[in-house]
Amino acid sequence: MERNDNSFLESLSSMTPEQAGYDSSQHKKRRIGKDSVIRAILAFVFLGIFVFSAGTIAKRYIDDRRELGAYEEITLADSALKPLHHSTTPDDLLSLYNSINLVVDNNTVQGSQDTNYDDPARFSKYRSALIALKAKYPDVYAWIVVTGTNIDYPVVKGETNDTYIRTDYKGNPANGGSIFVDYKMSDKYSNNLNTVVYGHNMTGGNMFRAIRNWFESANRNSTAETMRIEIYTEDALYVYTPFSAYRSDGTDFTKVSFPSYEEYVSYLDTIRSRSIIPCSLPYDSSSKIATLVTCTNNHSNTKERYVLHCLLTQVVKY
Repeated sequence: MERNDNSFLESLSSMTPEQAGYDSSQHKKRRIGKDSVIRAILAFVFLGIFVFSAGTIAKRYIDDRRELGAYEEITLADSALKPLHHSTTPDDLLSLYNSINLVVDNNTVQGSQDTNYDDPARFSKYRSALIALKAKYPDVYAWIVVTGTNIDYPVVKGETNDTYIRTDYKGNPANGGSIFVDYKMSDKYSNNLNTVVYGHNMTGGNMFRAIRNWFESANRNSTAETMRIEIYTEDALYVYTPFSAYRSDGTDFTKVSFPSYEEYVSYLDTIRSRSIIPCSLPYDSSSKIATLVTCTNNHSNTKERYVLHCLLTQVVKY
């Protein structure tokens, strides 16, 4: 009996699927059918991802062009200056102020004007453009230019620091927002000890992207020597020179009021000690600074910022 059982098992193992009554063609059809469905689903998913990505890129491009157009509109006006140029790497930074003699008196910094201007009328052009823009958009506060870069924008001041973070100077929604000062700034510009200015680090090159490019450039230190930050107001042009630069995920660089001159000097000592750029400019309790702030776009530390402190070295009265 045992022998017959073994013979039966052996005969079964030697049989082909067809001899056993199994139709393999039906199995293949089912398998091919399942594979086709899976491939179709995957193709549909990938197509959806592609369409979504293409749509997102197209929308971003359209939004960027629209936002840039809003600024070209004012820089191309008769009362304004040349159109925004698109260089975002400050290789050869041009300065209108090649020789600066500091005179500190009663909390006011003044200097001898350099007569080597690109355009003798540029100050009045900026002032006219600023006044005309402010008449239409009351939140316009100043105009900022960083020599050798494409930073050439009106500056606004909102009720809070969120007002213009995704809104252009006209009040329209904009991914790039506006260049804006901290809402705690005095309405009278000359009263500010630390003028804090914010701008997005836009990958398209606009807003404060040039700060990031300068910060990460190989010639950062040499260009800092000739870079000038010009802030035009209705009353005067305030000229600043890079004083300290660093990355920070803190908030103390936005401090704008100080209980005493001693604490203010201590603050200047602290931010100077953090700097990764050399600077030998003297400072004391009568010094004033401007602080430019933009995101590092560091996804592992979303609070991190590029911080550029600049020392006021000249005031040009109109």
